[in-house]
Amino acid sequence: MFPGITGRAAVSVLLACLTWNACAAADAPTPGTDFLVRADPPVPRPSSRPCSVELVRMTTNGVGKGNFDYSSQSCGNGPWAKVVLEMDFVLTDDQEEQGLALPLNLWLSGVNLYSGNVALAGNHVQMQPCFELYCGHTERDVTDYLPLLAYRNGAPALESNWVIGVGQEAYVPAPYFAGIATLKFYPATAAEPASAVPDAIFPLGAAGFRTGNYYAVGALADLRGTSDRLAANFNVSGQQTLPRNIERAYLDVIVRPSTYHYVPTTGSTQGHVEPHDAWYSCLPAPLAVVFPRLLLDAKHNFAAHCIGGAFREAQVSIDQQPAGVVPLYPAYPSLSERDAKLWRPATQPQELLNLPHRVDLSPFAALLSNGAPHTVSVRIASNSVPGLTNNPVAGAWASATLLVYQDRRVQQVTGMLTRNDLAGQPAVPKQRSTVTRDRQGNLSGSVATTLSRHFVIDGYVNGSRGRIRHRVERWVGFDNTQAFSVPAEPVAPLQRKVLQKSITLRSTETGKTRTYLNGVLADEHITNYGYPISSFYYLWRDPTVEREIRRLRQDVGLQLVHRANGNTVYSSVTQNLTGAELDTTTGLFPYRVFTKVNDRGGWQTFRFNDSVGSCYDAMLATRDGKLATWETGGNCTDGQNRLSWRSRPDGSPDSLGWLQYP
Repeated sequence: MFPGITGRAAVSVLLACLTWNACAAADAPTPGTDFLVRADPPVPRPSSRPCSVELVRMTTNGVGKGNFDYSSQSCGNGPWAKVVLEMDFVLTDDQEEQGLALPLNLWLSGVNLYSGNVALAGNHVQMQPCFELYCGHTERDVTDYLPLLAYRNGAPALESNWVIGVGQEAYVPAPYFAGIATLKFYPATAAEPASAVPDAIFPLGAAGFRTGNYYAVGALADLRGTSDRLAANFNVSGQQTLPRNIERAYLDVIVRPSTYHYVPTTGSTQGHVEPHDAWYSCLPAPLAVVFPRLLLDAKHNFAAHCIGGAFREAQVSIDQQPAGVVPLYPAYPSLSERDAKLWRPATQPQELLNLPHRVDLSPFAALLSNGAPHTVSVRIASNSVPGLTNNPVAGAWASATLLVYQDRRVQQVTGMLTRNDLAGQPAVPKQRSTVTRDRQGNLSGSVATTLSRHFVIDGYVNGSRGRIRHRVERWVGFDNTQAFSVPAEPVAPLQRKVLQKSITLRSTETGKTRTYLNGVLADEHITNYGYPISSFYYLWRDPTVEREIRRLRQDVGLQLVHRANGNTVYSSVTQNLTGAELDTTTGLFPYRVFTKVNDRGGWQTFRFNDSVGSCYDAMLATRDGKLATWETGGNCTDGQNRLSWRSRPDGSPDSLGWLQYP
């Protein structure tokens, strides 16, 4: 806080800080800083001067929600080469020792423009001190949402929400917070032409669709069970209406997984439910029942303290027919100061910005165009078993946006869905356990959860250019292995024990989408996603001292190749590699009480390159809670980072609107 300034007075200074750009992020953070840093690239911009529209500025001293009116805001009709959403925010340092992640969501007319965390351990991305506060900046390319952001048919009244801490009210103390959201429209030029964008977009959940325990604020859904759905009904009274000439369709899905598990209250028959992001650490229910010792050391580690299995994925359906899958990003929990220490002052991937996963629904274009009622929905699939104590609910905070491209030369397209292999492949993973108990009661072994699927979804539309066929092919893999070495209960008060646990997860999706125009292959889009994570936990304990080691490796990989008429016209590779380790020794009461950090460090490497000349390379290392080293451009020509304004180096869905679609 400011010296002698608290409460509402501090909030006024926060807004002043933002207004005068006192919180500008440093291009190159200085080694030795303890402010949060990341190696992620910025959103590349065109060279034209942008038109800025301030969406909202807000202050709050608690879990906040606010509405704002966008109808009076306009930069004209464009055309626009790119649109970027900038989020600037500050908060007091009251939460620095709490280390809690405070979620923030921003919607415009039910469409999620931003989802992320604005407060992790009281710090923000590449920040400078702002009058003894913490301030930060993050941004997202929202060009594909131009049908909502730019006015083509007047200026409709759009009521929107800015929500802080939704879904975390019971677990996240709220600091004094101030923030400003700004849209920047970059005019198109001859050298930087306007991007081809969807013709219309539709949010899921914005019309109040409810089923089961579904709960929503704006378009954010808390899906706490496998029967809950985030959905939108179309072409029915009072709901959104789809156009009758859809040529292509996509669904942007943002999922932030949460496992809710039952925690008993000491000295009471009652308990409570707490959120837990490490869903990939949950044990199969039968294994936990046979070997309950696997759960007893949960207080020392995030691993294996919930029951229900380690598999999760989001599933997209159209009229209850499977239409696509979304691998869930395996985030590391950041719900406590203790968890945050593993990373500080670096960040883990997708911590400040949850990137959407784009599902290609183009084979269903003719079906969605027939004028009949339709329901597009998202659910969470898992291998949890309902009805068990401490059994997690397969939960997630989710939002989704439908993007459609139209054939403007006809009022009605025809066609049909011709093949859907996914409809016959339910998400039922295989489980294999080698956990055994020896004569002394020690447990050792592993449990593996795997699922591998290959499917093709095929369909066509008849329009002004003839028949356009969309063939979507996907290979989806899930491989999770948890290994244990858990000692028996000590038989004597002074007996030592050693506990080890490790988790290795590899979640992948390889996609190939082919578009045929009148029987000739015209367009091919290939993607490879990878979300590997590995963790190791070691605990050595006797009655006087405890040593704990936690080690984590977490990566994100994306490869994209786009071909037209048999020629590669664009390709890119994105890698975000991170790791961290924390080694501590603690003296135990009533003996000598102390805490010693033996080793604490982390690192991040972010690399991006594409076929239009972009190259980005940044590396950082942390040590003892401070930035140790920072390097950029190491693998680029002349040691300089270069990003084309066309590229999306953060790994977000790329419509390649600057390429001519066949």
